[in-house]
Amino acid sequence: MNKFLSLFFFVLASRLLGQSVEHYEKLALASFYSKDFPTSLLYSEKIIQLDKEHIASLFFAGESARLMNDLSKAEAYLEQIPDDAKAGFLAATDYHLGLVKQGLEKRDEAKDYYERYLNNHYNEKDIYSILATNAIHSLATGDDWIEQGSYLDKLPGNINTENADMAPLRYADKLFYSSVLEDNYLPTKNKKKKKKMVKRPVSRIYEAQFNKEARESSVNPRSAILNASNISLMPDASRMYYTLCADENPTSQEQCTIWYRNRFYDGEWGPGIKLPEQINTRNYTNTQPSVAYDWTLKKYVLYFVSNRPGGKGGKDIWCSEIGSDDSFGEPYPIPLNTERDEITPFFHQSTQTLFFSSEGWESKGGFDIFHAKKNARDDWQAPVNMGPYLNTKGDEFYYSYHTSSKFAYFVSGKMSRGVVESDIFEARVFVDFQLRVFDNQTKSPIHNVSVEIENTQTGAKGKYTTGDDSHDAKIKLEPSTKYRITIDARGFQPQTLELSTEDISYFLLMEKNIFLKPYARP
Repeated sequence: MNKFLSLFFFVLASRLLGQSVEHYEKLALASFYSKDFPTSLLYSEKIIQLDKEHIASLFFAGESARLMNDLSKAEAYLEQIPDDAKAGFLAATDYHLGLVKQGLEKRDEAKDYYERYLNNHYNEKDIYSILATNAIHSLATGDDWIEQGSYLDKLPGNINTENADMAPLRYADKLFYSSVLEDNYLPTKNKKKKKKMVKRPVSRIYEAQFNKEARESSVNPRSAILNASNISLMPDASRMYYTLCADENPTSQEQCTIWYRNRFYDGEWGPGIKLPEQINTRNYTNTQPSVAYDWTLKKYVLYFVSNRPGGKGGKDIWCSEIGSDDSFGEPYPIPLNTERDEITPFFHQSTQTLFFSSEGWESKGGFDIFHAKKNARDDWQAPVNMGPYLNTKGDEFYYSYHTSSKFAYFVSGKMSRGVVESDIFEARVFVDFQLRVFDNQTKSPIHNVSVEIENTQTGAKGKYTTGDDSHDAKIKLEPSTKYRITIDARGFQPQTLELSTEDISYFLLMEKNIFLKPYARP
């Protein structure tokens, strides 16, 4: 009887354990894909306590810790993943371990993990392969390498497919994007007037929450011929702009017109309305809309791409001011255009910054992503290349920034003769603040400096020490935030400075030299 009872309780405990693991696994995944990394780490660690060999949880615990910049904990979890498990969504483990090791100043180990990734997964179109190669080069030459790269990830398989994926735009916890659907058949007639189904790919708009399967948007056209893509939303999501293209190539962005739909009170989208002829000029393509409020003009402005006459050449970015009566003003080209193509504009309303991709401004190769802040009508700051944080020798385009999560989304791949091979990536945006401290009198470096960072909006504080052999601190700050920074060193008067990153929606290195006054000696 005791044996039967023991067996009964063993089976019961096993079932309860399985239910607990499954429950925690769902919570961990939901938290991770919602970007709540502390909660994801908590539940992943609970699973590991119940099952030390639960490989997926080791990965999500390590990734959550890495994205929280807890590199020691990330190292401990990611190193436990066996080599034979590094496939599928675990394939990037060695690349991420390289980033972690480099962040921990373990340069030889970092190089080893980058090489492991390249040996097992190298592909010239794979952005991790490009970044790993760049990292190995920087380690060999002693050049500083971009730490922001550790916050870049390709979106999972519920969003990225084997086909071209593009045009990401995040609203709340939902990502809108476009993807090419290969299993699309058109009825045609041959010479004998018999119907025949012919396969022809088409672009469709999708919606996805990060931990759930994507679904086709209700705004897609019924026509199997038209390609739909390029979502842009009003700030309150009361209206959606999008593109319909008639070209047979679903990614070429030719023969396109811009449409919009208004949202009903019940949340459903109304009928499609084609924008007027001054926007959709006949015999030219008009595509990739982006709408936002312009503080200098005090009205909404529609940015879009067109190859119509009057621009600098190729495809240019144009804009049209939207009146209070929903009228669209006569479009005019922005002064940032070049003789080459400028595409995929995204105007970030909070910082009044335009992001776009260009072949005409100096780039690393192909299309690079640039940003330019608007000062007034037709008055723009010079475009700035986003640098190796995002841009590679391939093509990068469709940058958008989600203010509340501080995540950027963009597309990386290859664009050749209108054919796009691409995936959607996300990057956690930070501002690298590099602080160097000197003696005000002798101008010599001061070591072992204490730096206290206070977020004046939330009251949260952090403390950093430069160490006995260093006079500089490199601290990650968040965009859209106000900080109070206090610098203190033994024998010197402390100094406090106010710093704002409110106008930042992209990767940035800020540098500051501080000179402390020594206390007067008695």
